[in-house]
Amino acid sequence: MSLFEYGKLSVDLDFTDVDFFTKLEAANDKLQKDCMKVPPTGKTSERLLAMINAYDSFFNGVLGKEAVDKMFQGKKSGVQRIDALNKFVALEKQQGTEVTNMMTQFKPNKNRQQRRNDQFRVKK
Repeated sequence: MSLFEYGKLSVDLDFTDVDFFTKLEAANDKLQKDCMKVPPTGKTSERLLAMINAYDSFFNGVLGKEAVDKMFQGKKSGVQRIDALNKFVALEKQQGTEVTNMMTQFKPNKNRQQRRNDQFRVKK
């Protein structure tokens, strides 16, 4: 578990929890779709607001309905959303690395023939 803090929001996240990871994947898919819907032309303020709404939807989908209010205290800053997303992704990568390192301890031992076959498959 890792502690994610931004603004007045402080929440423990477990990226190995299946329920949390399901919410994360769904929110990530929705974020990508919402970003594709941002108009490429038009008023800058409208485009920025569309991006902010996409980020807000992501954070509320992953961290809970009140997450955006606690994180940004009513401010509509694109820079804050990008900064928060960068911190979230960094935390996700950090915990992913820790889990990967932990899982390598449980890697099954292989005999010599199995190791040779693995080396052969890698070279292809």
